[in-house]
Amino acid sequence: MAKTYKDVKIPEELFFNIKNFIEKYSELGFRSVSEFVNSSARNEMERIEDRKRNE
Repeated sequence: MAKTYKDVKIPEELFFNIKNFIEKYSELGFRSVSEFVNSSARNEMERIEDRKRNE
């Protein structure tokens, strides 16, 4: 089954900050702003869930 996608809007300044970040740190392997945002969202959800489990 093909993946489906949804759009998420972020401020233009944040978009360009992320774009510059992934270009500056290309060794991290992010190929796009979307890839970075997906990874960041997953990591943040894991961090919050870990914190909630330890409360």
